[in-house]
Amino acid sequence: MSRRFKIVLLSLFAIAILVFFGWHTFNFIRTKVIYHHFHKILDTLYKNPQWGVNTDTAGLEEVPLADVLGDKTMVAFVLGQSNVANAIDVPYTPKNHVYNYYDGKCYKARDPLLGTSGTFGSVWTRFGDKLIDQHLYDKVLIINIARQGSSILNWSSDGKLSQLIDTTFAQLKKDKINVTHVFFHQGEADCLFQVDYSDYKFLLAKVVQHVRNLTEPTVPIIVAQASLITDFDCHDPLFFRCYKMSPDILKAQQDVTDPKKYIFEGPNTDIVVPYGMRYMPYGIHFNADGANNFADALVKTIETIQKPQSQAQK
Repeated sequence: MSRRFKIVLLSLFAIAILVFFGWHTFNFIRTKVIYHHFHKILDTLYKNPQWGVNTDTAGLEEVPLADVLGDKTMVAFVLGQSNVANAIDVPYTPKNHVYNYYDGKCYKARDPLLGTSGTFGSVWTRFGDKLIDQHLYDKVLIINIARQGSSILNWSSDGKLSQLIDTTFAQLKKDKINVTHVFFHQGEADCLFQVDYSDYKFLLAKVVQHVRNLTEPTVPIIVAQASLITDFDCHDPLFFRCYKMSPDILKAQQDVTDPKKYIFEGPNTDIVVPYGMRYMPYGIHFNADGANNFADALVKTIETIQKPQSQAQK
């Protein structure tokens, strides 16, 4: 059998596989290629999904879920990386009915939140208060599985954090908790890793579809735009200029949204939280003013999403 004939035969066989099994096979192959390209990153990130997670319930007041769940309760499911975990420089304790669900139990929320990584403050305690102050909801229940330093590769189908999504939703189903909103904020790590538009959008779409498969089809999935990170190669004497953003990642985050499928564009924190609102020494994480800006922008996003729905009900 000639070498040319073997090549033709193998090519026809590959085409036949793609035709027979459809685009799932193509997606599988492409995923493997992307993961192979970034294998060194994956070897160092999140072998253990529970690394750095706050599990300390000491001093927290437990509340029965039956007292929290209801028609006017937002159940917010959060995933992403550190700026939506516990990385805000000043912790915050809500004054309103804001709660934190973790490991089958519900507690009055205060920073640092349970179930996510880090030991500082969060945007979500602030967001919960602002949302209730605006009379959009009476109560807010936060379920946060964000992980500091995580890449889109960790959250997609072959990543360790993909399994965390499944186990968390399994626990929620067991406790009869229906998520009302999903918030995704991630991209800074992949700006550092220089993930391009095509790869980031491909993997982000898989994450969004994964979550959608676990929620009702009309549950809003809100995808923020985020990529700003310190440029560690910058030698400008004015350090506040030493940051970079990724137009590729920002565009991918925009392009994966589709309001007809209840996938909405969230705030662009590269703009809403400028570099001057991020604290040193690394200039990556939001300070309290930046967190308040982000929380305000999130409230506006919810108002924008819900306005057409409330008009339709009239």
